[in-house]
Amino acid sequence: QRVKECLTVEGCDIDLTAKLRTIPAHKTKGRKTMHLVPLTSQAVELLTMLISLEGAGWLFPSRAGSKGAIMGIPSVSRGASRMAGIIAFQPRDLRRTWKSRAGDAGIDRFTRDLIQQHARTDTGSKHYDRYDYLPQMREAMAKWEAWLALTLAEKELLADIAA
Repeated sequence: QRVKECLTVEGCDIDLTAKLRTIPAHKTKGRKTMHLVPLTSQAVELLTMLISLEGAGWLFPSRAGSKGAIMGIPSVSRGASRMAGIIAFQPRDLRRTWKSRAGDAGIDRFTRDLIQQHARTDTGSKHYDRYDYLPQMREAMAKWEAWLALTLAEKELLADIAA
């Protein structure tokens, strides 16, 4: 999702049982319609921990004494770059990288666009199609989770062999 949409997630936006995040319309880029995001098991595990710490409010609050209510975008990249093996990056790079790697995982472009809430501008989609495509997005996220787990396991195996 977009960086700002990730930073403004609140515990109340997450349905851990349904493995679903609802992004209210006012938090989306177009501010017109809400967006449903199916969550992987890994995401549910992380969000469960965050919700246990932060409750129903902001899951990425700013530090005490900061001006804003949520963590700022520069804080994300600075914090991540302090982690071992992470080179400096712009958080928006993650969105572009996911789009490409999800294609490697076998997720078709239409479904990737749905997950990333890209505008459907053709007449049929814009004016008539009100289907939410949630089953297709859930299937895609399951495919993504399996591909990611396999890719990380392969990289770990290669690192073990090299060591």
